[in-house]
Amino acid sequence: MLSGFEISLITLFLVIIQSVIGVGILVIGTPFYLYLDYEITEVILILLPISITCSLINLIFFRFFKNKLKDITKYNIAIKFFLYCLPAILIGVIILKEFHSLINFDYVVSFVILFSFFIFKFYRKNMLSKKIEKIFLILIGTTHGFTNSGGTLLSLFFSNIKTKNTSRVNITIFYLFLALFQYLFTIYIFKVYNFYEYLNYNLLIIILSGVIIGNFIFKYIDQKKFKLIINLLVIISCLFLIFG
Repeated sequence: MLSGFEISLITLFLVIIQSVIGVGILVIGTPFYLYLDYEITEVILILLPISITCSLINLIFFRFFKNKLKDITKYNIAIKFFLYCLPAILIGVIILKEFHSLINFDYVVSFVILFSFFIFKFYRKNMLSKKIEKIFLILIGTTHGFTNSGGTLLSLFFSNIKTKNTSRVNITIFYLFLALFQYLFTIYIFKVYNFYEYLNYNLLIIILSGVIIGNFIFKYIDQKKFKLIINLLVIISCLFLIFG
C-alpha cells in the first residue's frame, strides 16, 4: 500500500498531465491503481473527484487567465454528446455492477486503450459519418461507465481539431461532464454513502498546484509534442496492465 506522501506525488503528476492534454488522471490512474490491486469501484471513487475538480479548475483558469473558452466545439456536437454519450454512461455503470466479479479489468482496460490507439490513424484519415459518430459517442459513454477509461476515446473523438488549444479546451469541457455523470451514476447504482471519504483540503491544494504547473508546461509544448504525449501515455498505461 502506498504512503500518503507517495499518493500525493502521484496525484500531482496526474493532475499536471491532465492539465497539459485534457486527460490523464483516469487514463493513467486507473491502470496504475488496478496494478496495485485496488478494486475498480474503489479506483473510480478515488480518481473521479480528482478528475472532476481538475477539469473544473482548468476551465476557470481558461476563462479568467487564458480566455480560451471561445474555442469550444460546434453546438451540434455538444447536443449529440449530451443525447448519446452521457446516457450511455449509465449502461456502463450497470454493466460494472452486474458483472464486475466476472471481468478482468486489467485486460479490459488495456483492450479499450489499445483499441483507441490503433483506431487513431483511421479516424484521422476518415471523418466519421453522422451515424457512426453517434455510435462512437455511445461507445465512449458505455466504455467509460464500466472501465473508467473512456478518456482515450474522448480525446480521439476531438483529435481532428487543428490546434492544441482548441483540442484541449474541448477535451477538458466534455471530460468534465463525462467524469461528473459517471461519478453520480456510480454513487446511485452502487449506493455509496461515503463518497466524500477521499476529499480533503490537502487534495485541493495538490490539484490547484498541478493545474498551475500543467498550464505553465503547456505553453512550451507544440502541436506535434502534444499528440506524442497522448500516444506515449496510451502505450505506457497498457504496458503497465499487461506486463505488470
